[in-house]
Amino acid sequence: MARVLISFLGTGALIGDRSARQYRVANYRFDDSDKDFRYSFVAAAIHTKYQVDKIFLLGTVHSMWDEVYSYFGSKNNHFDENIWCEISDYCTAANHKSELTIPHIEHIEAALGNGSKVIPIRYGLNSQEIRENSNIILGLEHYLEKEDELIIDITHSFRSLPMYVMNLLIYLRNVSEKKIRISHICYGMLEMVSELGYSPIVEMKNILEANDWISGAYSFLEFGDAYKIAELLGSIDENLKQKLVEFSNVKNLNYLAALENQCQQLLSIRKNEHLPRIAQMVISPVIENFIKQLNIKADDSYRHSNFQYHLACWQYDNHNYAAAYISLNEAIVTRACEEDGRDPLDYGRRESMKHLFGILRQPEDHKSDAKKRIEAIIADKANLTAYAYLFKEVSSNRNAIAHNRRGDADNPQRMIEDLANYLNKYKLLIFG
Repeated sequence: MARVLISFLGTGALIGDRSARQYRVANYRFDDSDKDFRYSFVAAAIHTKYQVDKIFLLGTVHSMWDEVYSYFGSKNNHFDENIWCEISDYCTAANHKSELTIPHIEHIEAALGNGSKVIPIRYGLNSQEIRENSNIILGLEHYLEKEDELIIDITHSFRSLPMYVMNLLIYLRNVSEKKIRISHICYGMLEMVSELGYSPIVEMKNILEANDWISGAYSFLEFGDAYKIAELLGSIDENLKQKLVEFSNVKNLNYLAALENQCQQLLSIRKNEHLPRIAQMVISPVIENFIKQLNIKADDSYRHSNFQYHLACWQYDNHNYAAAYISLNEAIVTRACEEDGRDPLDYGRRESMKHLFGILRQPEDHKSDAKKRIEAIIADKANLTAYAYLFKEVSSNRNAIAHNRRGDADNPQRMIEDLANYLNKYKLLIFG
């Protein structure tokens, strides 16, 4: 585990005759200190401040590689004036047409020490060069070790490059298995030196916070997963955090009765004006959107079957097909109970409705006199027969999935298409 600095190297401000390649020194000051760090480039100040173990330094062939070699070579007893002259001559003359190589890279890396890397990049003058730079930056993960601590310096070089660094950081935080910790994102405000007498190095790590909230919002909208948002709430609102965790737990169980209750509770937590602005911008809209998609209401028109049907549609839209089959199956039974005046939340009443479905599906010549009498009683409830047949179709596929039954389950695309058809059949039965 090492403390690694990723920094971009600029061309530097020269003193006097450009051919001399003497760089202007600036005083750098960090947020948490009134101490000045006097160096010719920001990476040196950050290296000293945070006691960095190694540096991954990116820059064009025209960047101030000679100054890097001069500073770190002198500091680490790796300086050779002849090597410095060759690096300086090459970088002075180099431009966007030059080959993507720097003389004596191995000597610059040795001067930086401890496994540091010098990484030449393109100017980014067209989409091909930008794509190449993006691949180079994303490839930095290869050099990182598990649980490294990462410090990012986005002060120098072209403005397009920090954007690709952000992609790398998002990848490292959300995808990479190396568990990299990002401790600082630094930006040196060189333009403020004339006003302040020094260049502030400001901490910009909070820009990752917005990405975290956006990721949390995406997880909620796509998967009904509020764990990320709950984690970000931390100790800000323990009650809201716990509600979101409970909601996610129940949703992942697909425990419909409890989930319906949890969704009703979401109605009461949409507005949280005491939360930080970024949290308000995420939590209220995503909950509103989720409630709208599931057609959750708190009035007399509310039906349990409507919730289950809209949940099945949401699950289908978000490719959770197995859960959608379960929700639609339950919606059919619930709707039949509601129309027949039975308590849809009573297990016994639901089971008796399923039994009745079986009777309604039987061929006429297989029905006993008792069964015919039952059918006569419900003759004015024609929809129950339609529900019975739809329930049978949905159950067949649902059971094939749940019990790994061979047959139609061998054609998953057909089962997905069937599900879309069943949802539409239900919609036509209920809403016309």
